[in-house]
Amino acid sequence: MDAIPPRSLAYRALFRVPDAGGLRIVCTAGCLWVTVDGDPRDILLEAGESFEADGHAPALLYAMEASAFLLAPRLQGSSRRSAAKNSSDCKRSPWHWAATRAASSGATGCSGRPVDSASTCAWQARSR
Repeated sequence: MDAIPPRSLAYRALFRVPDAGGLRIVCTAGCLWVTVDGDPRDILLEAGESFEADGHAPALLYAMEASAFLLAPRLQGSSRRSAAKNSSDCKRSPWHWAATRAASSGATGCSGRPVDSASTCAWQARSR
């Protein structure tokens, strides 16, 4: 399979990949949240990063911000994201990513106070 041309996703848009097996998902702009059916990990890809699913299963791509991606044939060998990188994604939820991004950009919350990732994460823990 040849790589398809890059596709754009608007903020909060979804794209369904019917079978992610044998594909490399390459984020070319923005940030994508990738979920693969049956895989408990949450994968966050930022521009320049890629991911290959472990098996044949559908995948959903969610744009955490306006993003672009391409689907390419799976690479052989060391080009694959390391297990350590994938493991860190499991610990960094999309909500934590968004809070950290907002805090570093000087964003403010509903009350007008600066957003900070620690309070947002504490709120998440209480709301579960």
